[in-house]
Amino acid sequence: MKKRIKLHNKFKFFRAIVILVLTIASISAISFRSFEVRANQNEFQNAKLVEYCVKKGDTLWTIASNTSFQNELDTRAIIDRIKEDNNLSSGNIYPGQVILIPKK
Repeated sequence: MKKRIKLHNKFKFFRAIVILVLTIASISAISFRSFEVRANQNEFQNAKLVEYCVKKGDTLWTIASNTSFQNELDTRAIIDRIKEDNNLSSGNIYPGQVILIPKK
């Protein structure tokens, strides 16, 4: 004789299943995104540097926002990299100044 499990509250059961599926999907998405971010950061750290001549009105923010990494990384991380590569203690740059910026 087989014992059958009787569901007393089908709504609670299906709600638990939906929550379980959504939790697994969320964890998978987060894991994939963190892998993608690590790959982009690795590519960023190994990026070649190119010379850029600062124009009137340029700021580190506008320069960093226009790099090839703009859609993949936080602009502040790109600014930090530019400051580090150019030994800049502040964000002050001047027209005509040649700085190194990362490029894919």
